[in-house]
Amino acid sequence: MIKEINSEDEIIKLTQLLTNNPHNPDVYFDRGLAYLNTEQYSLAVKDFSKAIELEPEEPYFYVCRGYAWQDFGKLAKAIKDFSKAIELAPDDADIYISRGVVYGKLGMYREDIRDCNRAVALEPENASHHRELGMAYYDAGQIAKSMTSLSKACELDPQNPRYLYNLGAAYVEMGQFTTAIEHLSKAIIMEPLNPDLYSERSTAYYDMGNSKAALEDLATCLRLEPDNARFYQNRAFIRESIRDREGALKDYDKAIQLDPNNEGCINARERMINNKGFLETLFSIFPPSLNPYKGTGKEDGQNQNKNHNDPE
Repeated sequence: MIKEINSEDEIIKLTQLLTNNPHNPDVYFDRGLAYLNTEQYSLAVKDFSKAIELEPEEPYFYVCRGYAWQDFGKLAKAIKDFSKAIELAPDDADIYISRGVVYGKLGMYREDIRDCNRAVALEPENASHHRELGMAYYDAGQIAKSMTSLSKACELDPQNPRYLYNLGAAYVEMGQFTTAIEHLSKAIIMEPLNPDLYSERSTAYYDMGNSKAALEDLATCLRLEPDNARFYQNRAFIRESIRDREGALKDYDKAIQLDPNNEGCINARERMINNKGFLETLFSIFPPSLNPYKGTGKEDGQNQNKNHNDPE
């Protein structure tokens, strides 16, 4: 949605243009985009605000200032700008999605779902909108509804590995591990170098009792991303669960080396050194309602733009 104007040279050129034409809102807007895309958020807000002052009825100026506020961590101000943009352009589905993302970040899931539903109503054949609605339901803990929307996204865009990943994760949450593996495996065929896909599939394999396959997927994760502490922690957990003490300690050590402040790994290693039983203290380390080594979920994040978290 945001055009790419992001070089420092472009900022210099636009600044020179403003010297001779200080009342052109489009130049302020373009320089604001350049500041936004180079993560100079306060300067971006300043330029977008000047563009709005000069042309207050242009909805896209408010949208982009909303993005700047969002990236700057000022979420209430982002919602205010997106709401003003919606007032000016009530049939623009993308703006509802953008506001919904911010509502989700604030834990206002009902409002997030409402905005995503509005976007879907405006553009019912847009797979991305169904995906965002599915992730809004997911964040709200309404997994069955999430699966319905994510399935629709996959139906409309069956070659999108991100949508398959999200749907696979929802099936994991519902305990439908075979179906989760099916979707995640399809995503892996499309995007074989994405470690998060293997990590999520390892969750499904482990939860259905196939530790060997889970370890194989985590080995692939580590080949693709050898400095990821989470993958070592996940593998350490599984190795500990199958009584591979030496392997688990080795992985915990590596995870701590990569992430020295990881209390879960530190506590698990200390417990193993003290020879405490695995099952005895399992839920003192990991919440019992969660898969203890899953870690990917949503996330990414994160996601990472909206947007709701995606694999990179």
